[in-house]
Amino acid sequence: MNSAPSSNTTTSDRLTTLLSYGFLLLLIYLVFRIYEPFLPALGWAAILVIFFYPMHHWLTQRFQPARAAVFSTLAVTILLIVPAILLTTLFIREAVSISRGNTFCQRNVRPSAMIKVRPTTEVAINNP
Repeated sequence: MNSAPSSNTTTSDRLTTLLSYGFLLLLIYLVFRIYEPFLPALGWAAILVIFFYPMHHWLTQRFQPARAAVFSTLAVTILLIVPAILLTTLFIREAVSISRGNTFCQRNVRPSAMIKVRPTTEVAINNP
């Protein structure tokens, strides 16, 4: 059997093949556009799986698989999510306190009084 392409392909067949490949590329591009917002989360999920798999494997050897999954989930939550929530809370509190301080300063102080020049003082340093 000869597996070489036949030379009898018509222009219509070539056009159909070209349009099929073009349509396939368009579909691949559209699927990529749908998945694009999720790619960073999937990347971080892969990193976390690589990082925490040894712990999960150790737990699986010690406990039943369902119980090991629960312990792994709790450990990841405690090690990653709780500190992130605490840091976010601290940043929000700091931003609110800075915001309140600025509005207080802007309401109660005249602009000319906000600029205050401190006199420089010279300090004598005694070298033995």
